Amino acid sequence: TRRESEQRLASIVGSAMDAIITVDEDQRILVFNAAAGAMFRCNPDEAIGQPLARFVPERFRAGHTDRIRAFGTDDQPGHPGVDPARITGLRADGEEFPAEVSRSHVEVQGRQIFSVILRDISARLAAEAARDALEAQLRVSQKMEAIGTLASGIAHDFNNILGAIYGYSELARQHAGPDPTLREYLDEVSTAASRAAALVRQILAFSRQEKLQRQTIRLAPVIQEVLQLLRAAIPSSIAFQTSLAPGTHAVLANATQIHQVVMNLGTNAAQAMQHQTGRLTITLENCSVDANLAALLGDLRPGPHVRLCVTDTGHGMDRATMERI
Repeated sequence: TRRESEQRLASIVGSAMDAIITVDEDQRILVFNAAAGAMFRCNPDEAIGQPLARFVPERFRAGHTDRIRAFGTDDQPGHPGVDPARITGLRADGEEFPAEVSRSHVEVQGRQIFSVILRDISARLAAEAARDALEAQLRVSQKMEAIGTLASGIAHDFNNILGAIYGYSELARQHAGPDPTLREYLDEVSTAASRAAALVRQILAFSRQEKLQRQTIRLAPVIQEVLQLLRAAIPSSIAFQTSLAPGTHAVLANATQIHQVVMNLGTNAAQAMQHQTGRLTITLENCSVDANLAALLGDLRPGPHVRLCVTDTGHGMDRATMERI
């Protein structure tokens, strides 16, 4: 009988796992099953008779109304929208969520009745985002492994070249005679070769994922050495301003890494000030880190520290560069 058919239909709708909502021509809710109540966090009895727009974010309501009307005029009654569309729903507590929706409509006694079936896809999208992030991490890991292999091969060959530079500089020093200027130049060659050899060791350690050795060092001599190299490489239109406080604490660090960091910061600063005058400022001083600052910076412990600052008067970094730091 008709009553039995209606009861079976109500049972099917009520037990469906997807949200099923039926509205009339005025978009007043006629059917709001239990799954819809769970999805929108609303008692189904309270939703009956309410406008469907209540569950649509305000910024989408005008377009939503137009789509419903167009669906009623462009499609044949009873023909479902088989290709699910993605919409944004609004729960009763104000939270928005993504959903897939398929639609159909029928004509009952001259009036259009619209039905929508919705599926909350927020968990699926979160899983896809997590999967994409893992795939990106895997690609980065594979790329780093390839770079490490390449770096290892280059470093070994470069080490042989450095050995020749260092050896011939020592032979040249033996034949240089008493000329102090020539000896000073050869000393600089030897020092640079030693630094380059230490950098090669760092590259090899990176390619083998080894931990670099750290020692107790004073930062001021390392910075002074970097400043000499920077001064020779940076245009004279850029002024240097240094303030290396005497008596700064010794720190546990790798001298080659500190040398590399300051050299890179100085080079980047010069690039930011290219084609103009500017000022590169390097300061070194003792400082005390309290508990609040240690918590803000993450890996520091409260207590005495040494602060190294490299600043410039260049144009700074754009957002894309900042995100790659």
